[in-house]
Amino acid sequence: MEEEDELGVYMRQGPVRRENLNPVLWWKDHQEEYPRLSKFALDILAIPAMSVDPERTFSVTKLT
Repeated sequence: MEEEDELGVYMRQGPVRRENLNPVLWWKDHQEEYPRLSKFALDILAIPAMSVDPERTFSVTKLT
């Protein structure tokens, strides 16, 4: 499946039920169906949420 086809198939799939949805597990379960999209999604989902550390750094340096 080409990249454009993979995205098109995903977009035509329709909404996914959200109750008890774990996005990481969903993309892992669909890696064979969407190899490129799942890699991209898992890379993005692996980025940690921003912590308060940057806020502390700006406060200490009086940049806020």
